[in-house]
Amino acid sequence: MFKKYLPYIVLFLSVFVLFLTNYKPGTWLSGWDTLHPEFNFGLNIRRELFAGWQEYQGLGSVGGLMIAADLPRVLFLWVLSFVLPLSLLRYVFTFLMLFLGASGVYYLLHKVIFKGENYLAKRIIGISSSLYYLLNIGTVQIFYVPFDPYVVFYGFLPWLIALFLKTAENPTKKNLLIFTLVNFCAVPQGYAPTIFVVYVAVLGLIGLIQTLKEKSLRIGKRFVYLLFLIFAINSFWLFNFSYFVGTNVNSSVKSHMGFMSTQDIYLQNNKFGDIANVVQLKSFLFNFTD
Repeated sequence: MFKKYLPYIVLFLSVFVLFLTNYKPGTWLSGWDTLHPEFNFGLNIRRELFAGWQEYQGLGSVGGLMIAADLPRVLFLWVLSFVLPLSLLRYVFTFLMLFLGASGVYYLLHKVIFKGENYLAKRIIGISSSLYYLLNIGTVQIFYVPFDPYVVFYGFLPWLIALFLKTAENPTKKNLLIFTLVNFCAVPQGYAPTIFVVYVAVLGLIGLIQTLKEKSLRIGKRFVYLLFLIFAINSFWLFNFSYFVGTNVNSSVKSHMGFMSTQDIYLQNNKFGDIANVVQLKSFLFNFTD
């Protein structure tokens, strides 16, 4: 039993060491965009339940960032607040996502992709890949200035891919229920809707490759069904987003923030978009230090 869970214990201890190294008692973790629903859970939950119109932004606006998608995370933090100090909530959640992502890579490789291979070989591949996912420079950049949608995407993506493949292969009621629950927990990645687009594109490509590989129309239909299920799970914020795109998308393009930052962000990404930086997983954050 101990050997079975040893890789997860190694990953947990690795993340715990990172937590001890980076946590500073008495401080608050803010990161990117300073999303702090823990300052007033009641107010933020109401804002997310009625996110179609955001009256607290200027004179009011149709929501462009899908704050409704953050509801599962806020509810989780609210429950966690009964046992942890408020200043510790984002620290714990952020490092939990770090562990979740690394353990998800191990599960994906060990239990799904290489499940029929040599036991020792797939464990070595699984743990080494998990540690790379945990410790590479791209991960450092995500968690150096954490933005909750990116952090959630990092943590859940390996599990979402694993369950997508596993459920398509064996669509039992139990697997479908787990797939639905995990996708609901991962909904906060939709706070930045472009992440959801990337997520669906990744799953669509995986489903297409698997369908062609197995030459099975039945498997292909299962993948399509699961994609429809994902859209249904996310529909409560996707309808708001569709309305925003259809009626107010120019409000963000013409905003003062857009005029001030769009050109700079484009040039920064262009600078770090060459092959050398992509291979090294370096982004424009290397141009910013504090």
